[in-house]
This record gives sequence, structure tokens and C-alpha cells, in this order.
Amino acid sequence: MTNLLYEAKWLGRQAKVYTDHLELKIFGTRVTIPIDQVASITAFKRTHILKIETTGGRKYTVGFRKKDIQPLNDAIYKAMEEVKKVGK
Repeated sequence: MTNLLYEAKWLGRQAKVYTDHLELKIFGTRVTIPIDQVASITAFKRTHILKIETTGGRKYTVGFRKKDIQPLNDAIYKAMEEVKKVGK
């Protein structure tokens, strides 16, 4: 079952973290990334940027409000943990 863990919106950007996938919307372009394809996440709190790299080598860099960066990062890691638990 897919549950919404966290949602952030800011200046034409949107991120929704579900238990099994991540949805990014950047100025009208929507990208869906399965959680098991997220290779790395880097949160830059000072510059309000979240960098996501997939197992396929794609890289996404998205800026959000400072208050959303850490919760987004945490929600993605939580979803990754859930996927690992289900996979066992």
C-alpha cells in the first residue's frame, strides 16, 4: 500500500514522498522515481537544495524552503527503510 510520508511545495516545485516512490514536479515536469531506484540523497541545508541520484545514473537537483529540506531527506530515508523491510 502506498502512503504519503511527506509533501513539500515551493515556487513551482513539488515533492511527494510515498512509501514506494518519490514524485517530483519541477515547473510542470513530473518525474516519478521508485524508492528502490534511489541511489543517494544529499541535503544541503545552507543552500536549501536536495540532490537525488538514481541507480540508473540520473541526477535531480531541487531547491525547497529551508524548513522542508531535512524532513524531505528523512522521509526518503524512511521510505527506503520500508522498502528494505518488505524486500526481506
